[in-house]
Amino acid sequence: MKGAGCRRVFAALRLSRARGAVLLRGKKLAKGAADALRVQPSEVPARATALLESAKKMEKEIADLRRRVAMAVRCCEMTA
Repeated sequence: MKGAGCRRVFAALRLSRARGAVLLRGKKLAKGAADALRVQPSEVPARATALLESAKKMEKEIADLRRRVAMAVRCCEMTA
């Protein structure tokens, strides 16, 4: 095999290797995320969503507590 046919075969092989590398990288990322979240790789999206919702809820709670503290400080300053 010579010429363009050979180049096409080598190009296809390079593309196949590149796809394999991308898939392997994706699997490693999924495994790392699953290990960090202590769940199976298939459960990562649901766990991540739950954590984001929990973080939003906690941020709202912190903002509410800060408002309460600010009101209490103002109240103490007025009575002093």
